[in-house]
Amino acid sequence: MDAEDMSLASVELMCQYLGFVSMAEWIKTDIHDPTRGTYYCQGGYYQMTYPLSGKNRHYKNGKLATIKAEHGWELTWRMSQFELEQENRKAQTFVVGVNYLVNQDLMFKANFIRAKRRDESVAEGYDNAFSFRAQYSF
Repeated sequence: MDAEDMSLASVELMCQYLGFVSMAEWIKTDIHDPTRGTYYCQGGYYQMTYPLSGKNRHYKNGKLATIKAEHGWELTWRMSQFELEQENRKAQTFVVGVNYLVNQDLMFKANFIRAKRRDESVAEGYDNAFSFRAQYSF
């Protein structure tokens, strides 16, 4: 694609109340190619987390810090969507998970993911996945 110009619009929200953290982001992009026309795509997510330790995350200078709890557990939930309008394709995911915070720097994450895809040339389909991740911050 030889894009001549592009426009981008997005919105982000975050709220924290009694340990619950709720975040959302939506983005819409229009890309204009003089030979192929204009392409539209959009997508976003909504996510919630809750620490079972009862501790809150700290928010400072536009950044949400990790929970300062030794051996803490956190429940997570996320829904995402992405759409390519010209191609009539859409993908959605639903994720539930649990995080184990060993300390401020080390976290293990386990998730169950349910994905749905739609394509005009192929019937709607669903897939499931499990993911496990170790995250070390330094």
